[in-house]
Amino acid sequence: MIATMVIRAGKGVGQEFEIPEGKPSWIGRDPFCVVRLRDPEISRRHCELHNDRDKVIIKDLGSRNGTLVNSRRLRDTIELKDRDIIQIGGTQLQVKVSEPAQPAEEPETPQQVTRGSVLKPVATVLRRPTTAAEEGSRFSEHPPVIGDVPEIGEDDPLIGKSVSDFTLLAKIGTGPIATVYKARDIKRDRLVAIKLVRPGVEFSDVARSRFVRGAKTWSAVIHPNVVRILGGGIYHSLYYVVMEYVDGISLEKMIETMDTGYLPYRKVAEIGLQVAQGLEVAFEKNVVHRNIKPSNVIISKSGMAFLADFGLAKSVEGAGDSDITTVASVLAAPHYLAPEQLSNPQVADHRCDIYGLGATMYCAATGRTPYAGLSGIDLVVAITWNKLDPVHDMVFDAPKEFSDFVARAMALKPEERFQTPQELIEALREFL
Repeated sequence: MIATMVIRAGKGVGQEFEIPEGKPSWIGRDPFCVVRLRDPEISRRHCELHNDRDKVIIKDLGSRNGTLVNSRRLRDTIELKDRDIIQIGGTQLQVKVSEPAQPAEEPETPQQVTRGSVLKPVATVLRRPTTAAEEGSRFSEHPPVIGDVPEIGEDDPLIGKSVSDFTLLAKIGTGPIATVYKARDIKRDRLVAIKLVRPGVEFSDVARSRFVRGAKTWSAVIHPNVVRILGGGIYHSLYYVVMEYVDGISLEKMIETMDTGYLPYRKVAEIGLQVAQGLEVAFEKNVVHRNIKPSNVIISKSGMAFLADFGLAKSVEGAGDSDITTVASVLAAPHYLAPEQLSNPQVADHRCDIYGLGATMYCAATGRTPYAGLSGIDLVVAITWNKLDPVHDMVFDAPKEFSDFVARAMALKPEERFQTPQELIEALREFL
């Protein structure tokens, strides 16, 4: 179901908010709200929306001034219809609801074509299912080979071209084996992000297993502060994954735009809290991200933080894939790796993500990459000896309590860190 809220009266008239499927979305003043409104008459979390596959429902969260739908006070959970009017405080929202296009049927047999032949549409291998478990199971590791695509050059000839049902609009970023594009979902008429394995790169069995496993694993993590995996498949023998598109910039870029070169510690705490809330769901699903760093945290235009890049995600229950895990530890950003990821990556658990978030917050609060200027064996020694200047020694307005928080998150031994994301959340709330 495609659902959008449009401000028709109040501050921000004309602003639109897309309501993601399959997870709760809040309307209110809180920075974590999908529909964040600057209206002093409404509650921080005023009401809650659920965009299910076949309907959109709304419920009031015990707000002081209540919620009106079509001029009637909301007392129970109700289903929203297209063009309904929601009134909260001095803000009026109009609902836009439409059915998504039906997915194409899968061909009974793989398509076999040769260079120069006409390529018929190929159904996606991974579509959004009813459950996260089903979502992972539909990513085929043995797709049909259906031809070639041109290599991506400096001008990237794929911009403007279509990959299955998606038109590539712009390049967002490039990693070791894949490029991430902003794209338009032609069927659903919405923006998405696509991670496409680049033509010409060596895509070994280990790399393919890591890519597929990361997509399967991360698809189970559904939270407003996590970039959600929407589907994926094969195009011209290349793997791709479709993700939720976030209109914003990375935390890395945000730091670079600051006149001071760093973010105020309270802002860092606010961002850290949102990421930690996403990690709490990952923890509940026994999933470890393993590559948290400023470039993998996206800040939307509304100020909401999203944890992105599933590429190195691993299920704790699936530990033991030593070859894949070892390669993943090499591909991750070394300055943000926990010591155990360097010494014994197979045993690294969710506490390496707590370290990664602490290192990311250190960078955001100081403007310096942890152990900046070091590489190779010198970097490994520095990380394993935990020789890092405290935040409050580098930034005059950061309190020692915040510096101590970061230091604990980045403790050398996992047992000396915060033990769960919930502990992180509780500690971060003290700074807000």
